[in-house]
Amino acid sequence: MREAAPSLGAVKGIKAGSLKALQLENTILRAYIALHLNPGETLDLDEWIRSSVGNK
Repeated sequence: MREAAPSLGAVKGIKAGSLKALQLENTILRAYIALHLNPGETLDLDEWIRSSVGNK
């Protein structure tokens, strides 16, 4: 039986669920938001998450 490939969300050298992983996820989320918002625009993070996963 073949071993499953690692998730696309895995970063080599960072243990899933570790503080470093959480900090990296936060940094990526902040960068994504900064790239997609206009200056002065705000975002309801809970609503954005719900809409992103289709749980409206």
